Amino acid sequence: MKKLQLTHIINIVLGIGLIVMYVLHFTSKSNTTKPSDESTIAEGEKVEGAYKPNFAVALNGAAKLPIAYIDMEKLSDGYKYFKNENQKFAGKEQEIISRYAPQEQALQAQLEKNAMLFQSGKKSEAAARLEEEQLAQKAQQIQMQKQQEVEAFYKAQENVLKDAKEKITAYLKKYSKEFKYSYVLGVGEGSSVLYSNDSLNITDEVIKGLNSEYDLRNK
Repeated sequence: MKKLQLTHIINIVLGIGLIVMYVLHFTSKSNTTKPSDESTIAEGEKVEGAYKPNFAVALNGAAKLPIAYIDMEKLSDGYKYFKNENQKFAGKEQEIISRYAPQEQALQAQLEKNAMLFQSGKKSEAAARLEEEQLAQKAQQIQMQKQQEVEAFYKAQENVLKDAKEKITAYLKKYSKEFKYSYVLGVGEGSSVLYSNDSLNITDEVIKGLNSEYDLRNK
């Protein structure tokens, strides 16, 4: 199973790319979601003792524009919360498929045996049809159970992706007044950004800040 990427939300469950494009110029307070696996510190609040991003340094003296960007692939590889949650899904889908494989194979063998008995004249047409119908019902039940587990798996992935997006946008919004960005774009595969100047890249500072808060929340 391929590793989840924040830039592949549509391909996985939600949509093409998680693009953090947030109009930070409007910095009115908003409600934040309490993380299920962390402390009671709200996402919209600065965490005491956490790394404070120096976006001005990250811009390397470039002309001060109210815009910056994040390399979403690098962020997905470097953000501890997303990496740790992503590891929980490793091999899960294949495990579900493998678990149901023996039952499906057994049903297939029964279907083939039933057909052979009918063709050899050892079973009447009525009896063969009845068994075929019964086996088909069992196969449908197995397929429904497997599908429910796979859908629950995808839903769990979707929730992690949505939660990661909320954490990132909440983090950026906390520092919007201080660094006066109007836009922060998500750049990577699937994004609509055709060119990005490296001097506007704040990815490393965002990763440091997010991971610092994550570590403090999960002491």
